[in-house]
Amino acid sequence: MTMSDAHARGVWYPALDGLRGLAALWVLLGHVAQPTLYNRLVWILLNNGLAVDLFMLLSGFLMYSIHEELSEVGIIDFWLKRFFRLAPLYYVCLIASFVLTPWFLEVATEIWSRTPHLHGWPVSNSIASFVAHPTFLFGLSPALQQSTLLPDWSLTLEAQFYLAFPFILMAMKRFGVLRSLVPLLFVQVGIFYLFRDMFVAYVFPSVLPLKLHVFLAGMLIAAFVKGSTWGAGYLTLATLCVVLPVPSFSLSYSICRVAMIGIVLFCTKPLDSKLASAVRFFFSMRIMRWAGDMSYAVYLVHTAIMYWVLSFLVADLQVNPLRSFLVVSGVTLVFSYALAAILHRLIEVPGIHFGRELVRGRAARTCEEKPPPA
Repeated sequence: MTMSDAHARGVWYPALDGLRGLAALWVLLGHVAQPTLYNRLVWILLNNGLAVDLFMLLSGFLMYSIHEELSEVGIIDFWLKRFFRLAPLYYVCLIASFVLTPWFLEVATEIWSRTPHLHGWPVSNSIASFVAHPTFLFGLSPALQQSTLLPDWSLTLEAQFYLAFPFILMAMKRFGVLRSLVPLLFVQVGIFYLFRDMFVAYVFPSVLPLKLHVFLAGMLIAAFVKGSTWGAGYLTLATLCVVLPVPSFSLSYSICRVAMIGIVLFCTKPLDSKLASAVRFFFSMRIMRWAGDMSYAVYLVHTAIMYWVLSFLVADLQVNPLRSFLVVSGVTLVFSYALAAILHRLIEVPGIHFGRELVRGRAARTCEEKPPPA
């Protein structure tokens, strides 16, 4: 989901671009910290799964912000636009991932052997992986949720949310936001606890029942920002969503997610506060918004680049952790953002534009096929 979608709808929040940029940087630095500064750095950096939660929160917010689009283009065209938002760049990176798998396994095995606190993951070029990943539904299988060198388990969640969103929106239009989302949350919690033994097999929360509440929290924040007599209820329910004990409860994680809600509000709600103005100014800076534009590509390419850099420093990882972290971070940042800029311009943006033109073409043909009024 890009802020350009929201911009086109006239509901653009520039600071959210910068917030996405921060989330991608957080993921990258957290991944570098794991083999270099493990247990030596602040907790917040190592737990970069919170950055993925931030992506989901923003996705829910932005999807609700442009939900009128669904009424105009219909479900199929809505899904088409979402598909071309994710697929072109992902498919390019996925092909590269399959090609690089033998090299990655050789390099990663050496790194994992020298960093026993790291747990490797089962990367393979299996037939099941080849078939499942292009569908974006690979996350439904615990064995396939991270079977490539890409950190793509969160993309399958995004795709599942896109599939579910039109039906969630239909319920909200018919019954109202709170009357729809409160029962939905009860259903989610019920499914989780009913099939808890099955969900234990998922190392990453790559199925929607494990993360739907985070997307819904983003939608509720957007509803609150839009303004309503139920605003207090929306914000209260959003807060309850991010502290929901699914897949588990963590006080520190819950505090961080509540803080994320505050930051999103600072970025989107006109508040008479110097702190809110400072936060909004920082994330609206040009370099932060540029980082937001690069965030999807950076998210996809940084793991391969990081392991390439680590391969040159594998002997020093535990000898000089701080130097290793600084060197690996610096080089990975430079190459990741440089490659991301190229991929953004040549693949990601043209793919998004192609999806929009495809939908416009379908809409035009539909209008031509309609019989004239009697």
